[in-house]
Amino acid sequence: PGHMDENKADGGHRPEPPPEPLPSGSRRFSGLSEEELAELADKSEETAKEKKEREAAERKQKLKEYGGSVSLCKLLSLADPLELCMLAIAIIGAIGHGAAQPLVCLSFGNFVDALSTAQLSTVDLYSYIDKISGIAIEFSLIAVGVMVAGTIQGIGFPWFAEKQLRKMRLIYLDATLHRDVSWYDMHDCGAFATEMADDLARYEEGFGNLLGASVMS
Repeated sequence: PGHMDENKADGGHRPEPPPEPLPSGSRRFSGLSEEELAELADKSEETAKEKKEREAAERKQKLKEYGGSVSLCKLLSLADPLELCMLAIAIIGAIGHGAAQPLVCLSFGNFVDALSTAQLSTVDLYSYIDKISGIAIEFSLIAVGVMVAGTIQGIGFPWFAEKQLRKMRLIYLDATLHRDVSWYDMHDCGAFATEMADDLARYEEGFGNLLGASVMS
């Protein structure tokens, strides 16, 4: 009877339960229109090839915004004569490092020929030993040359790249500070440090490792 009295007091209607909370994904997209939801669906369904093409177009647009691509001479314009000399020495070291592989193949071919044509008689034994000793000396000299050339290559290119990065950081910061105010409205200023670090790291990788590997090849 007590419950019946309460129902009669409030007009016979019970309070409706509160709506269930939306899931996290639904809550995130609840304020978007149908066009925006369709655009998000298209982006989620893009293939790897389309993603690669889109990223290439974005990089091209970004490159155009910063003045376009530059030549190799422009990239080396910040280097002083000492740094250019070190770069030339590193290139020579990379060439010597790459030339060691065919030299090893030639020496190994001579070694195989000496083994196959050897006549182990008393008369030819000493000449055979001299020939094998000469080939062993060739291997030793090639090993020393590879060690020296590899050391020059491994030190020269990273040293050159690091010297250029020290100058580029200042130029990069100065160019950014002298941008128009509208440029800062279109870009996230908080991501400036990350963007600069990524661009300079790409330059360091190109002149530090990839250039040496390409010359060595």
